Amino acid sequence: MTTKPGANSDGRPSKPPTAYFLFMRERGDEVKGLSGAERTRTLSTKWKELGEEEKQAYNNRAKELKDAYKIELERWKQEHPDEAEGAMKREPVRAAVKELRVSRGASEKDLKIFFILAHLKAYAKEHSGATIPATKRAKALLIERFEALADEERAAWQTAWEALAETQRGEMREFYESWAPNA
Repeated sequence: MTTKPGANSDGRPSKPPTAYFLFMRERGDEVKGLSGAERTRTLSTKWKELGEEEKQAYNNRAKELKDAYKIELERWKQEHPDEAEGAMKREPVRAAVKELRVSRGASEKDLKIFFILAHLKAYAKEHSGATIPATKRAKALLIERFEALADEERAAWQTAWEALAETQRGEMREFYESWAPNA
C-alpha cells in the first residue's frame, strides 16, 4: 500500500477505504452524469440492495487493505520514531475533540425536528387547534427559519432539547416522521 500524495504531510500511510467506499469508487462511473448528492444517494441505494455475498466481497477487500495498512503503519513507526511519537500524541487529542462533538447533545436533524414541532404547536395554539399541512413547502419554510437562527438562538434550542427526557425526544421524532413522512 502506498500513501496518497499529500494525504499525510509526514509521510505516514493513509488509512484505507471502508467496504462502502470501495463500492462507491468501483461503481462511480455508473452515475457519472449525476450531481454529487444524487450520485451518493443512488450509490447508497445500490449498496443497500447488494446481497450479503457481494457485500462480504467488499468487506474482505477492505479487511485486506486494513491489515496491509496496519503493517505499513508499524513499519513507518519503526523507521520514523520521532515523527511517530508526535503523531501518537495527536491521536488522543483528536479522539477527545471527536468525543466532545458527539457528546454535545442533539444532532442537527434533532434540533430541526424540535424547532419545527415547537412551531407547529405554537401555530395550533394561535389558530384554535388548526394545523400546518404537511407539505414540502411548509417543511422547507420551517427548515429555512431554523437555518436562519443565530448561534445564541441555536444554543437555546440545544439547551431545551437536552432538558427533555429521552422518551420525549423519541416521541418527537416519531411524531415528526408521521407528520412529514414524504414532505
